[in-house]
Amino acid sequence: MGSQSLLDTDPPVGLADLLVGMYCEGFPGNQKYLPAGAYEDHLNESLVRAELDLDLVNCAEDTTALVQFVLQEAPKIFLALIDLGWSPDLIRRYLKQFQKNDFADVRLPVELAVCYSSRAFAQWGRHRQSKMYESQWKYLAPIFSKDKFNPKLDNLQPLPFTEIERRNSGATSIVYRVVVHPAHLQDPPLDVSRPHRVPSCSRNSMTDC
Repeated sequence: MGSQSLLDTDPPVGLADLLVGMYCEGFPGNQKYLPAGAYEDHLNESLVRAELDLDLVNCAEDTTALVQFVLQEAPKIFLALIDLGWSPDLIRRYLKQFQKNDFADVRLPVELAVCYSSRAFAQWGRHRQSKMYESQWKYLAPIFSKDKFNPKLDNLQPLPFTEIERRNSGATSIVYRVVVHPAHLQDPPLDVSRPHRVPSCSRNSMTDC
């Protein structure tokens, strides 16, 4: 179902409702994540304008730049804000604040301390800053490749494993046999003819295990 059909349904399907059906359960603790690229077929100018009520805003400002900022530089930030269920007015204000301060997806993940201190989050309040910090992780599940199979991970970052089997454990590590979601395997492809052992004793630095 493309983004245009979302707008044409009766009643129209909101992006937040669409996302609910697209999340997968990651590891550990069934943390939800959006598979890489899953939003690309749905996110376009018409949908962004509808979600932000831009066609209803009575102002002289050009909103095209804000829409392009969302589509080209900050789609994950946009999704995280939409998922929080805040009003279009509030989301517009925060996106303009991010745009003004050059805060885009390349800055993710953002640490909670940065949310509290950065001008990009000024006047948000601690509660909303904390909610944004928590919301970002759904869109930041790592992508694995042959050259980058042990990335540095945050404790809140979901792992895109579709199958998990505990194989072994020791004093400093637990070894699992896992199947990675295909959207999170990047070229050059991994050799899937043999299992890859992923130690999970330290999510902050898996290479330390």
